[in-house]
Amino acid sequence: MTNWVTSPAGANEMTRQNLAVKIDVPGTPNDPLVVVVHPKCCSSSSGQESFRRAIELRRVRELVAASSIPALDNVFIIGDFNLVGTDNVAFTNLPAGLPRSYVLGSDVAWPVEYRRDPDFYFSTVSMARVPMAQVNGNTKTWSTRTSSSSLLDYIMASAPVRSRPFRTEVYNSALDVAGAGLPKTGPVPATNASSLASDHYLLFGDFDLGPPPPAPVLEWPSAGSLIEGQSLAASVLTGGVAGVAGGFSFAIPDFVPPQGDGSYALVFTPSDVENYGAVTNQISVTVTSAGPGSAPFETWLDGQTPSAELLLRYTLGGATSPSATDGVPPQAILTGNSLSITAIVRTNDPNLSVVGQAVTDLATGLWSANGVTKTNAPDQSNVPSGTARQVFSIERGTNTSLFLRIESILQP
Repeated sequence: MTNWVTSPAGANEMTRQNLAVKIDVPGTPNDPLVVVVHPKCCSSSSGQESFRRAIELRRVRELVAASSIPALDNVFIIGDFNLVGTDNVAFTNLPAGLPRSYVLGSDVAWPVEYRRDPDFYFSTVSMARVPMAQVNGNTKTWSTRTSSSSLLDYIMASAPVRSRPFRTEVYNSALDVAGAGLPKTGPVPATNASSLASDHYLLFGDFDLGPPPPAPVLEWPSAGSLIEGQSLAASVLTGGVAGVAGGFSFAIPDFVPPQGDGSYALVFTPSDVENYGAVTNQISVTVTSAGPGSAPFETWLDGQTPSAELLLRYTLGGATSPSATDGVPPQAILTGNSLSITAIVRTNDPNLSVVGQAVTDLATGLWSANGVTKTNAPDQSNVPSGTARQVFSIERGTNTSLFLRIESILQP
């Protein structure tokens, strides 16, 4: 949306064209409306400039009130408001000195109130100025070129914007050093950069426009049954379709559910976390008791002494016995933004839990199953009975480093 702040039909009140733009910002469903204002400047004994400013800011308020922004969410009014002259004036008729072309809208009722505080004009649309200051605490925004100083420029924001964290700064290059104020890119400008650019200081801020829209999940996966004693992370997810890249995983993967049917939170985490939010849904999981046909580790060992190496061969690869050479090593694959490990996993031992875990920093040792998806591979050929070829995967997202492993836990 691009528009101008205008007078009603038949009126001619605006000094300049004040631009109103609705900006398409990735990562939020509530694109912000930004209105740039520059009302009539200066002051005179008749107060006609102040009168014109009051009317022009009224028209800005009317545009904001009529906008399609839900609940006035994410609205900004920025610019040089020129709120100078005598404060707290009530005009009861047209002041002297107005241009001959000036025509006041017939919808304006007397008196017309003039205030130097911008909040006065926008309280009915829940907008207010945000605190602004130079890095030394000075709140003045004019002038960069003289010893005079005034507060002429403001950033006004709607109530939802002000309720979230934000940071602002009146930029003065004479005070700028590396690390001062809000984060900035590039080299530190010359100390006179502000005065060379304008007689007004630059105002800017970092604002939170709200959470990104939920990722589109078209179909939730079904969860494979568990044997009593296994955690949710051991459940194999089948199916599941989303409109963006990402992965499904249980919200609490280490939770060991009781025997029977239950509903548990499953989360879809998008790869693009800046533009989409995670989505949670309850899915059904069935937990059965250990029954005949299971292949406990002791039976598979066939009298050999247990060891970490034999547990690994028992858990992963599908080896039919400790001395067999038919085991298949896991394979790690990096495809685009997804890191995965494919392995033949033993599935018929109720005491065995095999889960994928990830960590961004090996030094921390804080491995977690959060975000790791486990699914049955489409190809189940040449897989021994009691095992399944499974894929453990995780989306890297914005992480600069990511490590994935498979953890096997055999309960006594």
